[in-house]
Amino acid sequence: VHEGCDGEYEILEKYKRGKSWRYKVRLIKSGYISENDSKDLYSGIIKDYTIPSVHGVGYMSHGDYPKSFLKDGKKVNHPCYETWIGILKRCYSGSCRGYENYGGKGVTVCEDWLDYTKFYEWFMPKYKEGFCVDKDILSQGYKGVTYSPDTCEIVPYCVNSFLTNSRRKRGLYPVGVYRKDTKSGKHRYIAQVGNLDDRQDYLGRFDTMHEAFMAYKVAREDLAKTLAEREYKAGNISEKIYNRLLEWEAVPYP
Repeated sequence: VHEGCDGEYEILEKYKRGKSWRYKVRLIKSGYISENDSKDLYSGIIKDYTIPSVHGVGYMSHGDYPKSFLKDGKKVNHPCYETWIGILKRCYSGSCRGYENYGGKGVTVCEDWLDYTKFYEWFMPKYKEGFCVDKDILSQGYKGVTYSPDTCEIVPYCVNSFLTNSRRKRGLYPVGVYRKDTKSGKHRYIAQVGNLDDRQDYLGRFDTMHEAFMAYKVAREDLAKTLAEREYKAGNISEKIYNRLLEWEAVPYP
């Protein structure tokens, strides 16, 4: 038994790789098995990756899954690792700008996904460039409170942002509605809707907030159906996601 920076370990196997010796070792406390070269043993740098080191909760149990790669000569995070640390940061780091809408509202990550290895195995077979993890579209009320394999899907960014844009903080007026006073002092209510090209479409002015919101509601739900048809036809979403978009309803105060 030997002492490393993360506790005692035993050497299970010594073997040659190329011209160098490699060692398979097991950390006594956790049972974690890693492969190391001679300089790691001499310096005592035998890491136990099951010890949470990412935002106090994340770790990597086994496997040699990439966390970064070289792009144009610079080291950048792997898309899976970037996604994973982003999820953990929003849910568990109080200093994160998005924490108040995630961890601050009780959003958590399932036990399995605290392990990068298991998240990687779920993420990579589904991932396409420009896609992201969505926890809301399969959840009740389209407001997910858990990141897990059962509650999440990887969808095009446009699908994720469509739902996000519908949940922006509201003030006095319903989503899609704002008040405009006429010169005579009469209140009129303007309805507008964000289209699929990230622009605002003007829907008209109305005498009441309810009328204005109903105009927004019809337009936004039509957009959800258009988005569903477009992305399903392109093969970007599953039938399950397609059906959820078809039945999506706009509410005045998301």
